[in-house]
Amino acid sequence: MFKSKFWYIFLVLLTTSQLLFGCVGHAAASDGNVTVTDDYGVQVSAPSQPQRIVSLSPSNTEILGALGLIDQVVGVTDYSNYPTEAATKTNVGGYTEINSEKVVALNPDIVIADSGNGNETIDYLRGLGLNVVVLNPTDIEGILKDIVLVGKATGTEDKANSLVDSMSDRINSIKEKVATSSTKPTVAHVVSYDPIYVAGKKHLPGSGNKCCRWQKCIFQY
Repeated sequence: MFKSKFWYIFLVLLTTSQLLFGCVGHAAASDGNVTVTDDYGVQVSAPSQPQRIVSLSPSNTEILGALGLIDQVVGVTDYSNYPTEAATKTNVGGYTEINSEKVVALNPDIVIADSGNGNETIDYLRGLGLNVVVLNPTDIEGILKDIVLVGKATGTEDKANSLVDSMSDRINSIKEKVATSSTKPTVAHVVSYDPIYVAGKKHLPGSGNKCCRWQKCIFQY
């Protein structure tokens, strides 16, 4: 009698646990979305493995390329020339002059935008129901944080963390060398070489604001 009751209870518990775990697994599989908080403090829910990505700045395109996502990128802005495959993607306008109709026509799973695109454009795209993640780094630490953010939003978080660790090691190595150096080299930030365009103190790269965002050396991997 005792054994019969024991096995009865055991089977009930086993069946119940299978049903519960089955329900949880089904919920996770049927959801398939990931939620992130962008630099504007907005929570964005998008497919965890986006297959169609639109990048609204050259720096965002470089981040996506560094994360191995250039094949999933379907739209870019002017001057998105790295990785080289970016040149084959649909152009959706300039950095501050986004063609929203082109963005919508590409039917993106997610849009990686930039604060420089303008709040009006960002709000308009969000109003159309697009999943827009806005990046707005103001220093190197912000860049590293946003690489991880893009990784979380695109299902490449492990690769993003690995990239950030590698970049941090290189940055720290340079800091250590500079700290013990008796001389400090002067630096010219050449933005363009045809024609020559060098950033001065009152220009964006020399102002300390968003410095190095477009320097490809950061994303050589």
